[in-house]
Amino acid sequence: MTIVFRTAGAWGPGQGADLTAPQVDENFYELLTRVADLESVPAGVGIDYISVSGASFTVHLTDHSIEGPFPLPVANWTFRGEWTASTPYVINDVFQFGGSLYIVIFAHTSAATFDPNANDGLGHDYYLLVLTPYAILPVGGDASQVLTKHSGADFDVFWANSGVAASLPAGGTAGQALLKHSGADYDTVWADNIAGNGLPAGGTAAQILAKLSSTDYAAAWVDSPVGLPAGGLTAQVLSKHSGADYDAEWTTPDEVATTWYSANGAPTTLFNDGDFYLDAITGNVYKQIASVWVLQLNIKGPAGAAGSNGTNGLNGSTWYSGNGAPSTTHADGDFYIDFLTGDYYRQTSGAWGSPVGNITPALPTGGTTGQVLTKNSGTNFDASWQTPSGGGGSEFWPPINGAPTAPPTIASWTSFGSGVTAEDFTAGSTAGVRVRATTTGSGNIIGIYKTQSFGSNFTITAGFRIRPFMLPNNGGGGVINGAGLLFMEASATSGVFFGQYTKAGIGRIKFTTLTTVSEGAAAYSDLNGGSPSNAAWLAVPLEFYIRAVWNQGAGTLTFSWSADGNYWSFAQSYNPGSTDSFTFTRIGLAMNTDGGGFGGVERSLDCAHLNIA
Repeated sequence: MTIVFRTAGAWGPGQGADLTAPQVDENFYELLTRVADLESVPAGVGIDYISVSGASFTVHLTDHSIEGPFPLPVANWTFRGEWTASTPYVINDVFQFGGSLYIVIFAHTSAATFDPNANDGLGHDYYLLVLTPYAILPVGGDASQVLTKHSGADFDVFWANSGVAASLPAGGTAGQALLKHSGADYDTVWADNIAGNGLPAGGTAAQILAKLSSTDYAAAWVDSPVGLPAGGLTAQVLSKHSGADYDAEWTTPDEVATTWYSANGAPTTLFNDGDFYLDAITGNVYKQIASVWVLQLNIKGPAGAAGSNGTNGLNGSTWYSGNGAPSTTHADGDFYIDFLTGDYYRQTSGAWGSPVGNITPALPTGGTTGQVLTKNSGTNFDASWQTPSGGGGSEFWPPINGAPTAPPTIASWTSFGSGVTAEDFTAGSTAGVRVRATTTGSGNIIGIYKTQSFGSNFTITAGFRIRPFMLPNNGGGGVINGAGLLFMEASATSGVFFGQYTKAGIGRIKFTTLTTVSEGAAAYSDLNGGSPSNAAWLAVPLEFYIRAVWNQGAGTLTFSWSADGNYWSFAQSYNPGSTDSFTFTRIGLAMNTDGGGFGGVERSLDCAHLNIA
């Protein structure tokens, strides 16, 4: 017995109508039977818990038996150099892009351009950022100097003497004492010790002399207000804690904190930002960000059959860093980053050799105000400052965010209708197709069409220009002249087109023969007021965009329109099957050349943008 659905979806086809009472009862009976079958299955042996010891783990079952120990997997990173487009990448591939280092966490083939947030559309991110070249210590500095903020910007620091504003004045001779020169903080000078007022007794190492009051020689030993904060770990850097002077703390930059931890269950103990943690029970991988563990991915796959022991693999690469070129060798395949230059090295045959790349490409020198950075060649980082040339922009009439997509040339289309001329045209750098004909005194549909599959969802966006303007409705006489995006049956004599027309401004025109025309449905109210003397009909747009979205499951077309191709307004939804008994197999451009008693004049419809997705 199967379950009957009303609608089609991920569960399969539907019958397209309400279920009968027997069908509903059969669905419930089928589900009840399946639940009863599940409940009748006897409980088996399951996993009680998993223990981890060193580089292996053991599975403890509910019947007190154990499986294992099994070795924990070790990730081997493969360095791929600079990221390249249209290239297959696998998990644990490591590459450089834009001065940063990334690791692949989901196998894929790279796109034409790099996106650090790229994914497969199903929630699987492709990349994980490993290292970004910022927040490193500045070069230079002398012994005993401290790291001092240069401005309020993050990581804007330099090396300076301890105490800065509160340091001792230069000069002085043996036996002189430090005396206040004025009431200003730290304004002191060396002077001869008079009236027995020498340095105060006491004091501890690193303390400084400070005034207790405005009275001469009233001073005492106090702690320096600008000393380094207490604590701190190896490789941490000094960062501003707030905007207050000297308010700083030791923090760990992401490129230093790359330690992995592992235990049973989610992490509860904080380490350094940028560290990773593996939950040995679930396979979840977390990264510490801003002192919070954030779930990144899961490395645990479905259980597989037990395999034979394999041979020992090669050691994975280890990254080292420091100020200056590497001097200590490690294992072949290891990497080293020089924080002073951004150069990185790879140890080969027991030696580091020359750098294999640089993660901090600098901007070229020189340049003047208003110049832009321009590529000189396809070589990475080969760019220079150049003065931009004038001009540019699309030559298609309605403005559009980006260059228009030219439709196929006229050779790809089939023309139809009495008196039609179909041709290609160009306007500057813009190319498109055009249909034109002389107006008549009655309905006359002309245009071009091509075959289009309606077996799946798609969206059509088209940009049009009509010349000359559409005539009004001839004193309320019902003339429907207009033009737009065509949807046609296989007979090539019936269908609808959606666009602008004088009877209502924006809407749908229906035809059952090429000379039998009727108003399908207006999207907006009559713009011309029913009389040529009312100039409001001139508001009908002469350049416009139409967007049609075909929903194959619902059998509906949803129309929107825009004056510039950027800002869209919903117009109407249309079901060709239920409304007009139409089955469409073709798309194109169409125009009704009814002159409405205003005589013969050639009217043209241009299309310079057509995109089907």
